[in-house]
Amino acid sequence: MLYLRSIVVLALSIVPATASAQHLILPINYKLALQDAEHKEIDRIDSESQSQAPTSPGSQSKTKQLNQIFKRFLSDEQAIWTSPSRVKRDQLKWIGPFAAVTALMIATDYHAIKELGTPKEFAENSRDLSSLGSGLATFGAAGSIYLVGELTHNERAAETGVLGIEALIHASIVANVLKLATNRERPNKVQGNGSFWDGGKSFPSGHSTVIWALAAVIGEEYKSKPWVQISAYGVATVVATARVTAQTHFPSDTLVGSALGYLIGHYIVKRHSKF
Repeated sequence: MLYLRSIVVLALSIVPATASAQHLILPINYKLALQDAEHKEIDRIDSESQSQAPTSPGSQSKTKQLNQIFKRFLSDEQAIWTSPSRVKRDQLKWIGPFAAVTALMIATDYHAIKELGTPKEFAENSRDLSSLGSGLATFGAAGSIYLVGELTHNERAAETGVLGIEALIHASIVANVLKLATNRERPNKVQGNGSFWDGGKSFPSGHSTVIWALAAVIGEEYKSKPWVQISAYGVATVVATARVTAQTHFPSDTLVGSALGYLIGHYIVKRHSKF
């Protein structure tokens, strides 16, 4: 029953560590996030492109909307990647414990997977369960929320869907860039010892990152409805845990992925929500 205890410990560690991580990695400072020079350059390109050829009012409106979306995306992406440079002194009290937990997990990842001893059938079931965190499932869920909101004239639901899609895009970019940078071998590969820069894409867990990004958007948008928050974070925790029990990721992969996803989703809502 050792592997069951390991699952419980992992599941219990993901939620508090992820929630506290918002103080570590992504402090929100909107003034610093918006870079005037970049915006002026984009505006200049926009004005030049619009002056080169006459367009209809409808076409101009669509072009303006696309430009606004593009500028918003660049601004958010820049804010996410430059957030470590804006860490304040009083936030260091959170960085130490989180870094220590992450380092400890990385050091013990290989032994934790070996001790887990997940049965083959249980690992297969875990992989099926973790598919809820796939790109198809998460983007499909966010798109469905948006469509329901539009069809029922529910502005909050429509906004949740839109912000969810935005958070998923940013989370996917961050996860994949870090995967390429760390190049960590998965536990189910030939050696599976968790070595970094060894031909893998294990760190961080992409499934954990995107499912927690969407869960954070839903949870933040529906703070007044605890059952929605509990459901969203509950599903995210199950998916992140299943990535470990399926032996496709190490515990530290899912912890860091979950934290990153939560932070990105939290940031997107705080910056763009109208409610």
